[in-house]
Amino acid sequence: DRSLALSAHEQREPAIAGGGNLYLVVWGGPGGLKAGGFLPNGTRLDGNGFLLDPDASSPAVVFDGERFVVSYVRWRNARETIVRFVSPRHGLLPEEQLIERSGYSWSPLSLAAGDGVVLLTWTRSNAVHAAALRGTQLIAPARKIAEGVTACIKTTQGRRLAECGRVINMMSWRVTDDPCPES
Repeated sequence: DRSLALSAHEQREPAIAGGGNLYLVVWGGPGGLKAGGFLPNGTRLDGNGFLLDPDASSPAVVFDGERFVVSYVRWRNARETIVRFVSPRHGLLPEEQLIERSGYSWSPLSLAAGDGVVLLTWTRSNAVHAAALRGTQLIAPARKIAEGVTACIKTTQGRRLAECGRVINMMSWRVTDDPCPES
């Protein structure tokens, strides 16, 4: 049991990922979104953390094999979905990727990493939306995925068919036991 930052201010929305022999914790609070590194033994590396974005909330984080990929929502004249990168060796990298800008409300992002690609998914207007990154580059811009669409998704059991649909009244992917057809 360790505090993320010694502060009298409220800390909320924590997200954590491990990789590169450390953990990155991201959290929100007054003053914006902060992050900090921890060793596996719990040693804090960044004091009270470093600022990712002063206008942000709803973080998610994943390790893509080389760097931590942090997604969040930022308000600047419109709601923006942003991705930043944190290197285990060099800290916060200067690249920032705008995934989507919209005035609509949506759910927090989910992230998954595999085969050098990070997939971002979220719901807006009762539909799943997705985008993909390779390294720090957006390779598949945000697009709407209709309910009922079937796609191949890499899982720990290999590539499986998944269907976009409602899971506990939220749009999500339901992975089946069926392997993807050979192409």
